Amino acid sequence: MSIMKFHFKNMIPLYLLFMASCSAGQNNQQQSNEADDFHFGDNLENAIIGTWKNNAMEVEVNTFNNTDTSFQVSVNESSWKIIMAINPIITEIKEDGGFHTEYRDTLNQVFNTNRGIWYMDGDSLFLEDQKGYKFSYKILIKDDEMELQSVVDYDDDGAKDDRYFGKYLRVK
Repeated sequence: MSIMKFHFKNMIPLYLLFMASCSAGQNNQQQSNEADDFHFGDNLENAIIGTWKNNAMEVEVNTFNNTDTSFQVSVNESSWKIIMAINPIITEIKEDGGFHTEYRDTLNQVFNTNRGIWYMDGDSLFLEDQKGYKFSYKILIKDDEMELQSVVDYDDDGAKDDRYFGKYLRVK
C-alpha cells in the first residue's frame, strides 16, 4: 500500500496529462461492424467533449526503477480511494481545445489542478499541460465510457516503458 501511495506522488505527471487508452489490436472488420457503437475520427473529437471521471486503471510497471522488478497496479472504482488515497480524478475536456483536471483527497478537498490544451489526430488524444508536459493516448469512446491507453514512465525512472490503461465515465 505504501508503494502505491509513493507511486501516486511520482505519477502526477501521468495524471496531469489526463487519462487515456484504447483497446489495442482491433481489426478493421471489428471496427466496421461496431461503427454505430464506437466513435472514430471527427466524431471522436465531438464525443470527447465533456466531464470525465477516471474510475479504473491498470498500469504494468516494467523494470521498476531500472531493476529486474516488474509489477501491476490495478485500481477499480471500489478500490480507488484505498489504493490511490484520493477520490477518482475528474477531467473536463472543453470544446475550445482546453482541459481542466481536479485532484481531490478522500475528504473531497481539491489539492491539485492542472490545465492545458488537447487535440486529436485519428484515434489518438494529445494533451499538453501548463508546464509543457506532453502526453499521447489511444482513445476509444462508446456511449458514456472512454478508454485510454499509453506507454508512460509510471515509476519515474526516466524510461517510458510502463503500459497504462484507464477507464473513464462521463459525468456530464
